[in-house]
Amino acid sequence: MAQATDYNLANQSGANFRAELNTILAAAVSQNSGSTAPTTTYAYQLWIDTSASPNPLLKIRNGANSAFITLGDITVANFGLLALTGGTLTGALLADDAGTAALPAIAFDGDPDSGIFRGGANELGIATNGVERVEFGTTEVVFNDGGADYDFRVEGDTKSQLLLVDASADAVLLDGDLTLKGQADLRFADSDSSHYIALQAPATIAADVTLILPAADGTSGQVLSTDGSGTLSWSTGGSGDVTLTGTQTLTNKTLTDPAIIGTILEDVFTITDGAAFEIDPGNGSVQLITLGASRTPKATNMVAGESITLMVDDGSAYTLTWSDATFGGSGVVWKTNAGVAPTLNTTGYTVIVLWKVSTQVYGARVGDA
Repeated sequence: MAQATDYNLANQSGANFRAELNTILAAAVSQNSGSTAPTTTYAYQLWIDTSASPNPLLKIRNGANSAFITLGDITVANFGLLALTGGTLTGALLADDAGTAALPAIAFDGDPDSGIFRGGANELGIATNGVERVEFGTTEVVFNDGGADYDFRVEGDTKSQLLLVDASADAVLLDGDLTLKGQADLRFADSDSSHYIALQAPATIAADVTLILPAADGTSGQVLSTDGSGTLSWSTGGSGDVTLTGTQTLTNKTLTDPAIIGTILEDVFTITDGAAFEIDPGNGSVQLITLGASRTPKATNMVAGESITLMVDDGSAYTLTWSDATFGGSGVVWKTNAGVAPTLNTTGYTVIVLWKVSTQVYGARVGDA
């Protein structure tokens, strides 16, 4: 290790001149090595700093002769720097954060506008041909953020377009099966996406079911029907024979020329007794009233074409007066018993059928002629 006070040889005696020259030469050949910087420095002067830990470092004075710049560790090959042929970095690689999509901070020598760049704080971008293609942020990953005609494609094992985002058509194409797990919805949103219609599988399916849609649209009024094997077709609803088995509940349905084999069960509606109780076909076609006194019934809600069977329980010789104007005209027009209102049975039920034609209600006692 040697350092010289300066590199200026002053006029002096031969012996002193020789001694100073040897000191300067020793400093030069040892790269001014020492634990402290040379006293007198020059621009681009070399210095081996022997005080550096763990190993001595080669340093060079900057062009302004204001500071030393570290070149590397002199105890390892290439000063410990990564060779052009490649190698292993033992520390972080910091790229220029001023890179852009046009000039990425990490790019390729033959393709300088394709690579990786920092788009902003905590944001990483990937560019090709000088255009951002993918952006990784803190809350999302965005493909084609600039809105260019740039497709996104996922290739499967045997299909080249298993998933394709077609930018030019603003469409998503899927070339494979799609499974929504755990009863997840398939949702169809309205024009502003504020509401939707969803299709959902049942909670339990015994076996896989595939429904095949018709190849064309049906005609007005037709409905989808199945052949029982998963093939759907268009059929005209409400026509043809319909077979109902077991117990069926029909609400507000019209049967045209029904052929009924078996028994029809209908709930009997119990009317609440009152001085002017209502007979309302909307409560059912068979109704029952237990009289607590003589009454004057009404049919406010009965319309033309409707009928009702009324079962009257009277155990005390009460009477019913059928003259209310809601029956039309002067009241019910009786078609049996010579046009006279029936007398109620004091045992069992008196069964009366009422029906309305136009604005008039007609009546008949079951069993009377």
